[in-house]
Amino acid sequence: MKIVPVNLYVLYFKTMATLYDEITLGYTACGGHKAGKAYSFLPTDGSGDFTVSRTTSKVITNKDGNLQTIAVNVPPVTWENGEPVIQPEGQTTQLLTRPISFDHADWDKSGATVTSGFPAPAVDGSGNVLLDAYKLVATVNNGYIRLATPKAIINGSTHANGIYIKRVTGSGVVNLIGINGSDIPKTITTSWTKISDARAATSTSGQIGIKLATAGDEVMIYYGQMEVGGSATSSVYIDKTLEGAQRTRNADLVTNALTGHKSIVLNDKVKFY
Repeated sequence: MKIVPVNLYVLYFKTMATLYDEITLGYTACGGHKAGKAYSFLPTDGSGDFTVSRTTSKVITNKDGNLQTIAVNVPPVTWENGEPVIQPEGQTTQLLTRPISFDHADWDKSGATVTSGFPAPAVDGSGNVLLDAYKLVATVNNGYIRLATPKAIINGSTHANGIYIKRVTGSGVVNLIGINGSDIPKTITTSWTKISDARAATSTSGQIGIKLATAGDEVMIYYGQMEVGGSATSSVYIDKTLEGAQRTRNADLVTNALTGHKSIVLNDKVKFY
């Protein structure tokens, strides 16, 4: 039998019931969870286990850097910069109805073309890479793709736009089209990254898209998201069959009612070490 070493990521933190009473909890990112539960190895009696509730599926980034769907109530363990984090999020609604199909009539292309069928930074339930990315090519300067009909939004409320993108050829400026229709320059590379922007709406019409400043430049794009909030959150879904309507991801509730100690509710990102 060959034993292969693996990296073990461990989360420790302390909670205090009083100034004189504290307890250390320990968790691993490597398999110590199932739907509804995140198991602790400290304490050993199970009292440190977290209960996890989320009544919808969720999209996380797996260890390989790909987006992946996890089922209802599975703990929200995602990977950032090669390290795992527990990342509870609040409820959000994806305002776009065709966030994946950039060749759909919902998207207006001017001075640019889109071609489907390229590998996306996402996998299905069997680990197969989804061929849902699109190549966007500028045929003139300032060629763009954006919503054909702006989305109804709340004037004065902060909205966040986000799109996954990577450069194929060229070196011209790449703009994310913001919620108010303005061009927001973004730095991209030949690796997939999520570019985003959040700002207050100045009307009831919301826009999103990509504009390429230089004719001939090519980029890959995947999954756009528009939502209410101060920052872009994880993709609401990556299953293309769910397109056609606005979809909501419900909030993560990660809690521990420690006997004899102050209860814990995780409502922000917690990093493993």
